[in-house]
Amino acid sequence: MKTIFLVFTSLLLAGCSIIGTHSIQQVFRGVDDYTVTAKGLSNALSIDKYFPERASLLVEFGADSCAVAEYARGHESYSVEVVSFFSAKSALGYFTLFDMKESDSVDLGYAGSKNDISVQFAKGNYYIRILPQKGTEINGALNLAKRLAKRIPGATIRPDLYENLPKDKLVKGSEFYFKGIHAFQMRFPEDLADILSIGGAIEGVAGKYLTDTVNTVNVLKVHYTGRSQTVEALQSYLTSREGSRIIPSRQQMNYSTIINPDATETYIAEYGEWLLMFLNAPKGRSALSMFEYMLRSIQ
Repeated sequence: MKTIFLVFTSLLLAGCSIIGTHSIQQVFRGVDDYTVTAKGLSNALSIDKYFPERASLLVEFGADSCAVAEYARGHESYSVEVVSFFSAKSALGYFTLFDMKESDSVDLGYAGSKNDISVQFAKGNYYIRILPQKGTEINGALNLAKRLAKRIPGATIRPDLYENLPKDKLVKGSEFYFKGIHAFQMRFPEDLADILSIGGAIEGVAGKYLTDTVNTVNVLKVHYTGRSQTVEALQSYLTSREGSRIIPSRQQMNYSTIINPDATETYIAEYGEWLLMFLNAPKGRSALSMFEYMLRSIQ
């Protein structure tokens, strides 16, 4: 094994007690035909040094440490980024936010993809991205990714990010998992994040559903820490819509219907730690019946 690799491993071992609970060094151990040069490692408190544009999202998803290194072998050269999270679900959730454009799925860990620029995958508590440097082919990055994936033990059961989204009439590819305000704002308006106190929620899911052969509706489910927080979020939303017509439910299920200026309808209800919303649903019984069905499934 090359001396420079030993130096890199020593750096990682020295930093392990500082940078997080998951042993990032195990990902690098055993790739002994590459020269590995450490570019840096960090805990969550200074992760913005290496990922300034993604730091807020990494913190929201529970990143506890990261390492950046350069791998070289012959004429090949790669930049490798490894981020460790507190849970496998968070690692996979973070991966889904950056499923690359014009990419192909690859069989790596829980999920992987590649395009002409990089290879990325999530496995266990890790998110890994490999970028071939100038003059290096993307297939070389894929081969390195496969070797690094083998360094991550276990991780045989893929977390189900969308277990709280009913599958019937769900538009394929519209599924969305979030933790925190910054991820939420990748799909929904900033003011809605503030109104619903998304920053204090545990997690949430969203998806588009067919209400008939043509129309769709955005469905949002948010998981809070307790019912009092859920009720506060519901009341905050109703208060924000005071200029609109709000119709309370007259049935056993307790929900409200908001008539929007464009004649669409928004349905909102809470049950325990969950808030359920249909945003801008086409007027008619079809969307409302679907909402009532989903509300019953929570109850």
